Amino acid sequence: MPTGVAAAPAAPLTDRKVIATEAAAFTERTRNSKKHKTYMSYKEAVEFFLATCKKKYLDELTRDDMITLKQVLRSKYASETVFPMWMKVNTFLNDCHIKKYVNPDTWIQRKDRPVNVSRRNTKNKKYPVYTEEEFASMLAIADKTEYALLYFLVGSGFRIGEATVAQWGDIDWDAKVVTVREKPKFSFTPKDYEQRTIELADIVLEVLKANRGDAPDPALLFPAPEGGINRHLEDRVIVPLIQRANAQGFKVKRPKKPAHALRVLFACRLSRAGEDIEQIRVDLGHSDITTTQIYLRAAERGSDSQRERRNQAMNFRPATKLRIVS
Repeated sequence: MPTGVAAAPAAPLTDRKVIATEAAAFTERTRNSKKHKTYMSYKEAVEFFLATCKKKYLDELTRDDMITLKQVLRSKYASETVFPMWMKVNTFLNDCHIKKYVNPDTWIQRKDRPVNVSRRNTKNKKYPVYTEEEFASMLAIADKTEYALLYFLVGSGFRIGEATVAQWGDIDWDAKVVTVREKPKFSFTPKDYEQRTIELADIVLEVLKANRGDAPDPALLFPAPEGGINRHLEDRVIVPLIQRANAQGFKVKRPKKPAHALRVLFACRLSRAGEDIEQIRVDLGHSDITTTQIYLRAAERGSDSQRERRNQAMNFRPATKLRIVS
């Protein structure tokens, strides 16, 4: 070392972040902020990373470690699992502010990610949705409570689990909105712990008000016959309703998840009416707009507006001169 040039002081060991310690803290935070199934998936991914990574400190990690992780994942898991596992590890490292400890220019880039097989396979995915005729058929034979349930699901976009714990107090009749919120009393938490508020159309409010009677605010909108939560709204209300409609000469399909088809219909009706897709995403409670886009793939199929656009596109003006045939 040249005379007079002082060596840069080494970083104290106490300032270095131990990967295992950071991983334990991250999984604990995840346990407290995510649902159990989500927490377990993060825990599995981070523990797999710890088992395969030979580095002790965050500042020792390089792009090669993540490339190696991708290769090992491919050898141990199905292709559909590799991307989400790898991305969960990436989420953990970003939570540790990894770019403070590595050179951002030589760290992993988007091109280093595994192929997202699930997203590739959803390119042509479509969710079942009821036609207007099918929905009208169900309304035609529904009793008062069934009628209200159909309008509530198609007018709010609620998941069936959210509808089972919906209470009259969740509706703000003046603001004309309904709110999905956490309900410890029913051991219910919204998906991703996100509370959201949805605007309700006047017709939906009218139908609900007609079905309420003198029920107090704490009462459930759609309780079980014996009282309490009706955890079988789909199987014991919607499915029999579809069966009755078909028995009476109507044609109503029965998808695997009938209530979900009503949720998709909610999204499609809003889209056809010109609602912004971002607002539809918020109303549905989607964290990723890609999911909302999949919902809306059914919005234009067979619609009058689609036919009008298609016919207009094929409506060519006549030639200005007569065709000369020799």
